[in-house]
Amino acid sequence: MCYTMPMVAKKKTTKKNNHKFTPFVWFFIFLLIALGFAAILNKALLAASVNGQPINRLDIVRELEKQGGQQALESLISKKLITQAITNSDEAKVSEKELNQRMKEIEQQLKQQDNDLESLLAMQGMTKEEFIEQIKIRMFLEKVLKNKIKVAKQEVADYLEQNQALMPEGLSQAEQEQLAQEQLENQKLNQQTQLYLQNLKDNAKIIYFVKY
Repeated sequence: MCYTMPMVAKKKTTKKNNHKFTPFVWFFIFLLIALGFAAILNKALLAASVNGQPINRLDIVRELEKQGGQQALESLISKKLITQAITNSDEAKVSEKELNQRMKEIEQQLKQQDNDLESLLAMQGMTKEEFIEQIKIRMFLEKVLKNKIKVAKQEVADYLEQNQALMPEGLSQAEQEQLAQEQLENQKLNQQTQLYLQNLKDNAKIIYFVKY
């Protein structure tokens, strides 16, 4: 008897396609990604366009630095020195309760003048957080310099005599004296603040990395 060998199906071998990118392809992909990020960044930094020519925000920053860079830097240094003094001071701490009370007083005064804090801050381009920080700094300075901003009754009388024409109409004598008292306290506070800041600068280590 003749036996025939059974047909055995051959297994198909599949070749794996290993797609390996050449260095040139990788460079091309990287270039596309980099260009995409550059386009997004350029759009984010773009401030205006004049006849197709861009004006970037960095151009604005450079121009502003030329006009008032030194003044702005000194202002930020002063603010940093005061905030550091607030952090390091134990005697002139401004509590949250005191801060909230002062904010309520300010809002009540504005309400009496038919104004509100939100509208006033919007006009000045300031956030409420920035305003609260300014109030906290002022309250701290009032505490630190309280012995140097006292106003005598004679100073109030002299101020009223010299500035009677500048007083708002319709105020009683007591209201005029109160207004004069506040004006004189503000003047003294500003003068003593400058001296206080100068003292902080003299005792601080300040390194300037840019010159204007």
